[in-house]
Amino acid sequence: ARVSAPFELLHDETEDFAFLFRGEEDGMLVTQEEFWLDAGFTFEMWVSVRGDNFARTANRIIFTSHDAVAIGVSGLANEVTWMLDGLLTMDPADPTAPPQPLVGWQQTGVKFEGGVWKHVALSYDGVSAALYVDGRRMVWQVVTGRLPRQWGKLSLGGDPMVPKATFHGHVDEVRVWGEGRSHRAIVANMLRTQRPADVWRHGLIAYWP
Repeated sequence: ARVSAPFELLHDETEDFAFLFRGEEDGMLVTQEEFWLDAGFTFEMWVSVRGDNFARTANRIIFTSHDAVAIGVSGLANEVTWMLDGLLTMDPADPTAPPQPLVGWQQTGVKFEGGVWKHVALSYDGVSAALYVDGRRMVWQVVTGRLPRQWGKLSLGGDPMVPKATFHGHVDEVRVWGEGRSHRAIVANMLRTQRPADVWRHGLIAYWP
């Protein structure tokens, strides 16, 4: 059966399929080049998880830049998780408090449901980080410091260096932007595919439809 993100039923790309990962160490390297996105980026994609992610104890990696930036699902709480190692976060309630390192997986409180598509976007613009689920901003943090200038190749469905963290489910419409996209821009584009002419335009530097 054909599997795709929900909005793809609205156009004519009859051979447009999602990536399927079986949770069996089948995550794949999708770039040979290393991106320099320290000044800002946005990762976005549609995700549909399989239920057996929820029975596992570790975070399952959906998309990653290899230990620096990642989007995943918590096996314990079937929750959308994210990572932005290398930055410091500020406490908006106490601006005099020293910044704290943003290390490891961060929780969102947003649950995945087995077989239900969700749109997930992680954005960093140099001064703040935000995570959006289905067009709603669920996380926003003021950050300081800088990400590594050259932080590795990109992998989808897992990280070859962490084989036991492979994701089980479908991923579709994966986009990498070389800028921190605004909330409005993410919402405006999440329900439409990109044209070939859009690649390298408006900051879109990688696209897997």
